[in-house]
Amino acid sequence: MIDMIAALQPLVVGAVLIWSARVKLLNRHAATAARRSALAPLLGEDRALPAYRLLGVVELTLGALLVLPPGPRLESAVALADRPIAGGAVLLAEAAAVVALSPELDAAWLLPLRRLRARLTNPLRGGSGLPLLATVQQVQLSDSYRRVAPLLRSDVREHWNDGDWRFVGHAARYQGRPATAVFAVPLVDDEPEAVRVAIVDDATGQTLLALAGAGQPAGPRLDVVTA
Repeated sequence: MIDMIAALQPLVVGAVLIWSARVKLLNRHAATAARRSALAPLLGEDRALPAYRLLGVVELTLGALLVLPPGPRLESAVALADRPIAGGAVLLAEAAAVVALSPELDAAWLLPLRRLRARLTNPLRGGSGLPLLATVQQVQLSDSYRRVAPLLRSDVREHWNDGDWRFVGHAARYQGRPATAVFAVPLVDDEPEAVRVAIVDDATGQTLLALAGAGQPAGPRLDVVTA
């Protein structure tokens, strides 16, 4: 098995070099890539693109020597002939690794995969798949958030789901006492006016203030503190 894998490496390396050369020689963004590469500080911006192209020619030449006959060693041809399934599996696994580790190929597979996942899961509505960012935006648009914003002392510190609600906790300070502001956000619909908040004393667990959506305060008078 080791001999077969070793015999197939010229094919893999040659294919990678040819692909890299194609990017350097045919990509319409090659000039931008050359300016962002290490060639620009080494050779200057004016010489970066010609050097980038030359590197592509070298890669293409080496890749062709490895892939095209009589470049590949006899052992590789024998290994595909004797164990075609195993040889094909090795080549497929290595090709998949190269694709996964190449950022320039993300547009070919990673972005379509993410779009497909978004279409299937519909992450902007309902369920535990609702992104935290969407919840935070809903909180910040709510009347409850505007009324207690001067009390907050941190960004989101914790969050959890319970039924149709997501609870988001911020560090806060109320009347000089360390507290936690817990916002209750509906998961099913985007309704900032339905967001509720409670200010809970960190030491005792007592609810110091509760605001129910856009209604009137359901707790003691809100005394804004600035320190």
